[in-house]
Parts: sequence; C-alpha cells; structure tokens
Amino acid sequence: VMYTLDSRTPHNLRTETCMPERSWLCWAALWTQWYTVGTVEASTVCELLSVKSTGFLRALSKNPILGSICKGYCVAFHARLTSAVPPVAPYPSDIEVARTDHVDVVLLMNRQRRYLVGVLALEVLQRHWHWRLLVKQSDVEALEEEVSDGTCTLVQSAANTVERLVAVVVLKLTRGDGKIFVQVGKRESESLVVKCNLPGSKLHDCELPVEAVHRILADELLPFASAVRLDNMEQEVEEKESTRFRLKTKYIRTVQHASLDESFADPFLTPVYECHKTSRSNSLMNIGELFVLRVRKKDYICSWMHPETRTYLTSSAGERALKTALSPFKTDIGNLPVAVFPQQLELPVDAMPGDTTFQEDESCPIEEHQDDVSPGRDTPRADSSIVA
Repeated sequence: VMYTLDSRTPHNLRTETCMPERSWLCWAALWTQWYTVGTVEASTVCELLSVKSTGFLRALSKNPILGSICKGYCVAFHARLTSAVPPVAPYPSDIEVARTDHVDVVLLMNRQRRYLVGVLALEVLQRHWHWRLLVKQSDVEALEEEVSDGTCTLVQSAANTVERLVAVVVLKLTRGDGKIFVQVGKRESESLVVKCNLPGSKLHDCELPVEAVHRILADELLPFASAVRLDNMEQEVEEKESTRFRLKTKYIRTVQHASLDESFADPFLTPVYECHKTSRSNSLMNIGELFVLRVRKKDYICSWMHPETRTYLTSSAGERALKTALSPFKTDIGNLPVAVFPQQLELPVDAMPGDTTFQEDESCPIEEHQDDVSPGRDTPRADSSIVA
C-alpha cells in the first residue's frame, strides 16, 4: 500500500510512503474529527480492516470506567494533535501524528484518569505470580501510593506488559557566548538544596510540554522571559529497570531549546568573572558566574556556564564539590541581595555527567473541550481508522 501526502496541505510538498503490514491509516479518526490529507493506492492484493469510530467509542462507553478513560484519551489526543505544528513538531498526516503514542497520550490525561489506567495496570501485575514473589508487599504498597498521588503513571504497553512512566520538561537556555543557564541551588524552608539542574518541572495535569515551558518561564525565569526565544523541542527517553519494583521505568524528558536575546541586559545580572579552561595538565575550570535570582519569593542560585562545566557538576564528584562550594550560603542565603556571589570555585574538567531531578507541583483542572480539525472545506472527513 502506497500513501501519498497531498501537496496542498501545510506540508507544502508531495511525498510517498510505503505502508508496512499491520500499520494504521487515519488513526486520528478514532479519537478526533479528522480530515484526510492524502490518498492510498494498493499495488498488490491486500486485506484492510476498517474500524468505525462511532461504534468503537459507543462500545467502550457502555462501561463507566472505560468510558471515562476513553473520554480523557480523546481530549488528550486532540490536544497533542492541535499542538503538532513546527517547530515543536512536524505537521500531522494520515499516517503519523507526533507524540501520540499510547504512553504520550496517557501522560497528558488528568490525574484521576491516569489513576484509573494505573489501577488497571496494577491488576495485571497482581496476576503475575512471579512478580508478586519478587516484590515485597511494602514495595507493592509504595507503588500503589505513587500511582494514587500521581508521582508516576503505570500503563499496560503490550499484552501482560506494564511500564512505569515519569515525565519532565526542561528548558535549555543558551546565550550568545554559548553558555547555558543552570540552577545550582534553591532555597527551601530556610535551607539550601544544592543540585545542578536545568530549569524544569514535572508535567501538571492535562499540561502540554509547551505549556509547561511557559509556566517555567513565569515561575523560575521571569526576569528573562521577555528576552527568551523558543526554538526546537526534542524528546529524550531513558529506560531503566527499577530494582525495587521490578518494572521497566521510562523517563520521558522533553527538552525545549531556547536562546536569549543578545540585547538583553540587567544590572543585577552583570557577570563578575568569566568561565575558562586552564591547561590540560591542570584540567581545571572555573564554575562561572554565580548570582541569586529571586522570583515569586523563591531564591535560586544560578550560573551561566559552559556545557562541559554542567556535565561535570551533574556527576557525583561534581555534586560533592558544588555542595562544598555553596555550604557557606546554606543558612544566610535569605540575607543576601539579588546579586552575583563573591565566590569562585575551580573544578576538574574530566568527569562523566549524571542525572537531574525535578520537583513536582500538580494542580490543573481538565477542560472537556474538543474542536474540529479541518484543513479545508473540500477535504474528505474520515470517520474510521484502517489497518493495512
């Protein structure tokens, strides 16, 4: 089966794609009002299975739990669909809509519906006798608590296969000299939490990554917000086996690349010293420009640094060195003005980076609203999905 994308669509080009077996055409038609943007032609004899969206959704809605999940799935899919525009994502087509894998859609559902999906996944796990033997009852209860409070999401990704999901969004802000904005500490409860992070957050309920980026700008980077230009967005997926829960855990990290307007200038952010490398024999570098950024009564210790400096500071050795360097400010950070720290630290260059973690603050009501997606009046509407 050959799929041809219409050149009159926003893609502005005519492309042909050979469809592999067991692939879906117009998958979006199951969850939204979809209008086709291409044609298909079979060059050999083949079988097609057509699924009518109205009958499919009516059948699911007969069960109250499945009906609620299905409704939330439609809303989340529609949000992904309407946000699929460059530079965030390529335009959607009949054969692909960016970031609408099952995992991506479930993560965009509200907390109550993600909890229902997680409960169903827990029931699948409980039927696996070998999983029950490997995992302590206290850890099972801890996993149930994570699902309940929204710390993680459990999904059944395939037959009898359950995955644990954690999603975060980070902002990588770069200025003209190639240095990136990094948070190296945050004041919490009159104490200082030291961690080398890019500004970021876990996704709130029903929140798209691009919406989370704007929230981060307002909450953590307000003085810079007007001078930030958002560029491309990419998604990094890291899979690890949880030794505690004996589950494959998928960390979905969306990175929003951004640049700072070169004309931006603010007196309290004036750099005091430059980040530089010394000789390879020394293999040392300065930590860079440290300053306190106060936004909405929150104090962040921040720095503009070269990417290789951040790579080191995210390693275990770099984290220890950073904690030592910032230890004088653990108790009196509240008394410091919003200015550059009079402190400089030399660190070794050669080290491996580590992981970053972000805190969660969840609260977002779901909006049960869905608009039509129509590229043109003469475009045929698809009311079913087809698997070839």
